[in-house]
Amino acid sequence: MFRMMQKFWNTETEMVQDKEGKSFMVGKGYTKLVQRAERGNEEAQYQIVSLYNSDSGYVPEDLFKWTKHLADIKKTEDLILQLAELYEKGIGTKPMPSKALSCYETVYNIAASQSSYPPTPEQKEHLASIRMLIKEVRKKI
Repeated sequence: MFRMMQKFWNTETEMVQDKEGKSFMVGKGYTKLVQRAERGNEEAQYQIVSLYNSDSGYVPEDLFKWTKHLADIKKTEDLILQLAELYEKGIGTKPMPSKALSCYETVYNIAASQSSYPPTPEQKEHLASIRMLIKEVRKKI
């Protein structure tokens, strides 16, 4: 029975600490995930970036690095939007509202170019939410 419990505990999660020493539970193998990302494994880089939006609350130390790297390569709306948020909040970098604004404007252009004509109600709402983010960041500049 003990071996079964030990196996269960060892396969589910592992404990990691952020820069401030706060502990978080993340999926087992996180350390190996970081090593694969460092070796250029794009899937591992995506997994690290996706931890920011997970329920664990853990913000990986290299989150900004991998988000910027992937956003520069892939230029997808989701990655650029996350990069804008990191610039705006100063996560992994100092707060840079002007860079956040540039990212939000890029996201808006991507979303607008992918919208149908005329835009669906969902697309209109999405574009309006991005315009709202742009407006809020402009207030900070």
